[in-house]
Amino acid sequence: MAAVKVKGGLEEEIHVALNERQISVMGLDIEQINQRLAANNVNMPGGNLREGQVEYLIRTLNEFATVEEIAELIVARQGDADVYLRDIGEVVRSHKDREIVTRVNGRESVEIEIYKEADANIVAVAERVRGALYGLPQQQAYVEGLKRAEQEGAGEEQREVEEDGWGEESEDENNDLNAEKQAAARKAIEHLQMTDFISHRLPAGTALELLSDQSGFIENSIAEVQTSALIGGAMAVLVLLVFLRNAVHTLIIGLTIPVSIVATFAPMFIFDVSLNIMSLGGLALGIGMLVDNSIVVLESIFRCREEGDDLVEATVRGTGEVGTAVFASTLTTITVFFPIVFVEGVAGQIFGDMALTVVFSLLASLGVALFFIPMLASRQLDRSGGLAEQLGRSDFLKLQALVRTRALLDDEEGSLIAKLPRILLTLPYLIYEIILRLLLAAVTLLAAVLKAVFILVCQLLWWLIKPIDHFWVKRERTFQQWLGSWAVETRIGKWTFFERVWPGILGFESPRNLGETLLRYWRWIGHSKRLVWKILKSLLFPLAVVYLGTVRFVLATAFRLVGIVLHVALMLIGLVLVTLLLLLAMVLVPLFLPLLFLFEKGFGLVQRGYPLLLGWALRQRLVVIGGALAALVFCWHKLLPELGTELIPQVHQAEFNLDLSLPVGTPLEKTAEIVRRIEAIAERQPEVERLATTVGTDGSASSSAEEGEHTAQVTIRMPEGSTAAAEDALIRRLRIEVRDIPEMEVEVSHPALFSFKTPIEVEVRGYDLRRLRQLSLEAETRMAGLPGLVDVKSSLQAGNPELQISYKRDRLAAYGLSLRNVAELVRHKVQGKVATDFRQDERQIDVLVRLREEDRLGLDELRRLVINPNAPVPIPLSAVAEIRVNEGPSEIRRIDQQRAALVTANIQGTDLGTASALIHDELGRIDFPAGFDFLISGQNEEMKTSLQSLYFALALAIFLVYVVMASQFESMVHPFIIMFTVPLALIGVIAALYVAQVPLSVVVFIGLIMLAGIVVNNAIVLVDYINTLRRTGMAKAEAIVQAGAVRLRPITMTTATTVLGLLPMALGLGEGAEIRTPMALTVIAGLISSTFLTLVVIPTVYSLVDRRP
Repeated sequence: MAAVKVKGGLEEEIHVALNERQISVMGLDIEQINQRLAANNVNMPGGNLREGQVEYLIRTLNEFATVEEIAELIVARQGDADVYLRDIGEVVRSHKDREIVTRVNGRESVEIEIYKEADANIVAVAERVRGALYGLPQQQAYVEGLKRAEQEGAGEEQREVEEDGWGEESEDENNDLNAEKQAAARKAIEHLQMTDFISHRLPAGTALELLSDQSGFIENSIAEVQTSALIGGAMAVLVLLVFLRNAVHTLIIGLTIPVSIVATFAPMFIFDVSLNIMSLGGLALGIGMLVDNSIVVLESIFRCREEGDDLVEATVRGTGEVGTAVFASTLTTITVFFPIVFVEGVAGQIFGDMALTVVFSLLASLGVALFFIPMLASRQLDRSGGLAEQLGRSDFLKLQALVRTRALLDDEEGSLIAKLPRILLTLPYLIYEIILRLLLAAVTLLAAVLKAVFILVCQLLWWLIKPIDHFWVKRERTFQQWLGSWAVETRIGKWTFFERVWPGILGFESPRNLGETLLRYWRWIGHSKRLVWKILKSLLFPLAVVYLGTVRFVLATAFRLVGIVLHVALMLIGLVLVTLLLLLAMVLVPLFLPLLFLFEKGFGLVQRGYPLLLGWALRQRLVVIGGALAALVFCWHKLLPELGTELIPQVHQAEFNLDLSLPVGTPLEKTAEIVRRIEAIAERQPEVERLATTVGTDGSASSSAEEGEHTAQVTIRMPEGSTAAAEDALIRRLRIEVRDIPEMEVEVSHPALFSFKTPIEVEVRGYDLRRLRQLSLEAETRMAGLPGLVDVKSSLQAGNPELQISYKRDRLAAYGLSLRNVAELVRHKVQGKVATDFRQDERQIDVLVRLREEDRLGLDELRRLVINPNAPVPIPLSAVAEIRVNEGPSEIRRIDQQRAALVTANIQGTDLGTASALIHDELGRIDFPAGFDFLISGQNEEMKTSLQSLYFALALAIFLVYVVMASQFESMVHPFIIMFTVPLALIGVIAALYVAQVPLSVVVFIGLIMLAGIVVNNAIVLVDYINTLRRTGMAKAEAIVQAGAVRLRPITMTTATTVLGLLPMALGLGEGAEIRTPMALTVIAGLISSTFLTLVVIPTVYSLVDRRP
């Protein structure tokens, strides 16, 4: 933690309230009284004194012990009489003048603000703070147990334990505690440790309430990102299952996601990228893309396998055909993310971690697709009858074919309506088949488990019921041999471990073999000299007998029993898993089979119709290309200008602030009274969960110059799960209801998740302060009348009302007075001075000396202040000075070494770009004199900086993508063809943003940069395969049509997995979704439009640009 600041409450202070009339009559100076107080309150070291063998420390102890002792202090002597402090004033215990008042839900409170260090983890710091405040979970459970025990009458016993544990030590010379006292001491220490948190030690009637904790929002946002990633991954796998209709192939590709994510953590650790909202957002963003490469590779291998290639040839040829395209497409996607790392402004600060995470995950997915997937595919696609093939061909996974046969769905005759009765009649049979197979599987597995348990029991009792002899192992088949045979017979797999490892290392066959083993042992050592052999025989024989006869036997037996137990446990786990799988299938299969049937029919129509559409497009090339260009021009010139602009979408945190301001000079008490009306209005709103109010300011360095006793802030917390719409509606109602409070200005702000400026800031610059104020007020008035602008406020407000004293130097000289001394005297009498401090219970309490309140109430009392206390004739302040009421200076800002006034505003119901344009037009009508001008800054300036950097990053990304493709294709023409996918993606992006009413922002531009690398992937795969077919001698038109038909399924699959992987982010669910949703929507819309147009436009452009026959 960096700092802790306490606000609110009352800070104790001792007031010495002097009577102005009495000190004037007695000729006492207030500074003299201050000095007397300080001189008589002493705690001072006086050095050392040695006497004999003892060295003493000398200390003067004359501090005030009580408030009464302060009042009895002699401050002067009048003739023979002593003047006590109580004679000229009153000494009371009070509190310091309040500058700030804090309340929670209308009740007075003390607020503690805790600030973390700049590089500290906010979640970890907040967790430690909560532990210190409310205790750890085990501490809370312990305290709850104490409360229950006290309620049950056991509290007295607990108190006795505490007293025993903290009583005086025994006076026994050995200082030995008996067992009872030691136990009590341990309980007492445990009690102290378990109750060592602040909320438990608070006095009765006092409670802790957590007002604001940004770590909760961050944790919830991270949890939402994780949930979105999991749902997106599950939907991507579901898409694969729908397209492939093969559980094994789906499982192979689905493994890409966890393997790639786990592999991503290593470079994240190396590059010091933490798991935060943006890095996890990068993982969620890339989940749909992680399987793209694997889909292309597996589809190619599977196609080669169907064409008749053997296992190795299909894997090598399939991976080789698409390896270059996969590598290039991944490289293009990675290339566009590198410029994001170097983007300046807020975009680079926020999205740097996300870009690195996506790059790392895509590199991992590339390695998985080129090496891991072919390895798995080579095993799972083996036709030799392995486990995967058996499962893939099992009747259970072929229930779809069973249903189709029963319902005669494959019969091409008849309409779907005619087939509907047969479909409905098939469903009961389907349920019967599933239940029957479920029961058969359960009975089979249960019988196998019972058989294994029976063998285990017999094995455990075998040593008790039958002696060991050398015929036992030879005549009876061991459990391991039976297990291996059973495994082969039941197609579980060859259990070769026991066959190879057991006899050679840990087992022996019979007691007779033990003797043979010993003889082999002696023969091995008997080649040495006879004397050495005898000596070793006599020394090592007992050890050999012990080892071979007991240790190996015990290890072999234990190993055998452990193997049996593990086998039984695995069978039980398998029984549970298979049962759950069958139950799930029994529920889901009847639901999904009709959907799968409809999808298969629909996609079959697409596959049959796409070559016809592509053939027509090749014959009408100009029409197709012209239509695409017309759609792009329409979206660019018609829809794009309708989109607004903003820096970053406003993040809804279910919390906002009402910044209230009354006229300057309003006292704290009056401000607090008016703010209570605001609190009452807010408490009546059903959406309000908690109110935290701060009235005034503590005057610290972090306080703004505009803050004072006339300002207040009401923080309103809404319940968890509140929507942004509900928050906007509540703000509108509050604005309407507080509008009737006279002279009250209200401004709404939100907790700063990012360190941004106010949305609208207009800098009015000039040299003359008076004219500058006039222009800023005119700008404020004009801006307040513009639609969409709220909380318009100028920094050049009225200054504090002042009583300004102008001393007349000639009169001061005539009376022999110094101007500085008189001014300090006035300050000490009115404001007061801390003369000394009063120590009590390790606390230091200030002693403030000033005039009593009735002597400093107003202007008349100020005029009558005596300024020459030691003179025989008192002189009032009015005799040497002129006192007038005036306005003090307001805040003066300098921007670029030039005086400036800042007019700020928030936006509501519009976007940042539209509001900035309206302000620029409106303020342009003001006649600014020479030397005066205005500049729109704030978030508008930050947006311009970020967008300029993003424009450069987008151009650089497109250039790098082109360079990568040119190096792959060794051509300048084919990359040019592929780059047509980028404007095709813009059609879908602009249309989607227009329909969803999402303004352009930094987040949207990040999505566009990503699209530049993603949308070209499908075109790369398509163009690469066209070139492959043409190298075999195929004609251009035929190669284009065949390549489109072959690549239709993988292109559709990769697009569907990416889109559905991003769909949870695009839905905008959960906290922090406002940042993720525009980016996900941009990628989804651009990918969908580019995919469908790529399948038609890119082949058309290829046939037009590539002039080779």
